Amino acid sequence: HKADAGFSTPKLGKLRELQFTIAHYAGSVTYTTSGWLERNKDAISNDVVTLMQSSENALIRSVFEASGASAEAADTKKAGADTVATKFRNSLRELMETIGKTNTQYVRCIKPNKNKSPKEVDNIMVVEQLRCAGVIEAIRISRAGFPSRMPLKEFAQRFLVLARVISGSLFGISWENTSRNKAILAVREVEAATEARAACKSLLPAIGPEPETFEVGRTRVYFKA
Repeated sequence: HKADAGFSTPKLGKLRELQFTIAHYAGSVTYTTSGWLERNKDAISNDVVTLMQSSENALIRSVFEASGASAEAADTKKAGADTVATKFRNSLRELMETIGKTNTQYVRCIKPNKNKSPKEVDNIMVVEQLRCAGVIEAIRISRAGFPSRMPLKEFAQRFLVLARVISGSLFGISWENTSRNKAILAVREVEAATEARAACKSLLPAIGPEPETFEVGRTRVYFKA
């Protein structure tokens, strides 16, 4: 895997012979192979063993016949012993049961500095936390679409005022003729419209945004960042 850009090995450290690094999308994670099997050892579900033993592939069938026998022996020898994966699975199930009983609101906590100072912000440390939490990637994906949105009726009510200002019917402010004429026409169409979607479609060209920066949906107006 040495030629793969997502794979690397540390050049320094006592455990460098036992470590490798995978570049995940949110950041690089270094794994240590020492005790790997012991930390990840878990009993295979009986359903999975039965399924694999019925495989048409002779190699898979023979492997799981052996693993099935060893699993049964291990179960009788260590009945009730919890592995790390079992404890994690049980803990996760209990957590999801608790969350299911509540009205959950998530708050992402970011440490501003290592000194626990209330007036100090380490920008590099903050950005690293946001990157590893996937926040920066989520923002990038959101900005590629239409992250800002507003219900049609609310948009028409809020921005009709702006169209009236541009048309000159409010505050007596004078605009150049092209914008003023568009706004006058838009105000008339909005006031005559029987549905919010038609009103928004009439309003948007008059108040200025470029056509590629917005879309009018069935229930909302969407804007690019």
